[in-house]
Amino acid sequence: MGGTTCWDHHKCNRKVDCPAYPNSGYACWLIEGTLCRGETQPAYEQKITSCRSLCEYYTGVMDGSIKVT
Repeated sequence: MGGTTCWDHHKCNRKVDCPAYPNSGYACWLIEGTLCRGETQPAYEQKITSCRSLCEYYTGVMDGSIKVT
């Protein structure tokens, strides 16, 4: 890919502990157990609503203001 990963966007210092690292940082909302807002997140079905409303990375990727390619 080559764009902005979630850990770069959020300036995350726990990226190596995150299940999205190193291969899924461009679509972290799809990965169970990611570390968002200091908390381990559940599977997609349980977290996508909060991703859509609370995550500026998710909304930026969706509206194209954050480039992931």
